[in-house]
Amino acid sequence: MDELRWYHITVCLDHIFGHNCSLSCKDCMNGGKCQEGKSECSCPAGCRVILCNENCLEGAYGAGCTSECQCVEENTLECSAKNGSCTCKSGYQGNRCQKDGLWGPEGWFSSAPCENGGQCNKKTGNCDCTPDYTRKSCTILRCISLTNLALSRRSSPMKYQQNVSSHREVRQRQQCSSDRPFKKLLCKFSFKIGM
Repeated sequence: MDELRWYHITVCLDHIFGHNCSLSCKDCMNGGKCQEGKSECSCPAGCRVILCNENCLEGAYGAGCTSECQCVEENTLECSAKNGSCTCKSGYQGNRCQKDGLWGPEGWFSSAPCENGGQCNKKTGNCDCTPDYTRKSCTILRCISLTNLALSRRSSPMKYQQNVSSHREVRQRQQCSSDRPFKKLLCKFSFKIGM
């Protein structure tokens, strides 16, 4: 014989919700509004759960805490639960705390961004440039010496030209130029090979 099962279903009136219809729209907190036809409040950015009475969990933000923070975690103090904006740790900047650039005590000072692979020195605020570049922000291509031309500059974006005017005298002209439009540097020197 089949057993008969009874189910009890509770249907709440408009603006009433929750277990046994025990909550109403007036119970929504932190500016939450009643959602018509749903059994919870519509929460403002930064709040979550049925009554909007809890903050977003770490790493989430927005209305109902449904968006994921995009901050670089190891460089970030906090991701705003309201709008996902990042508060960077000392020594970092950028909308996601992805850029290195602040230096000094407590990261009080900002330096110009280091270009071409240079790294910001946290103690001095100067850029530590790669061997190919110089100046404050590593934007000037260095002139190369003849002794290290073949060894250290094989992959650099440079033009090299050598003119021999006679078998006793060698004139060398070196042109250093970057493929980037911001700076060009011309380095000229000559020497003689005598017998």
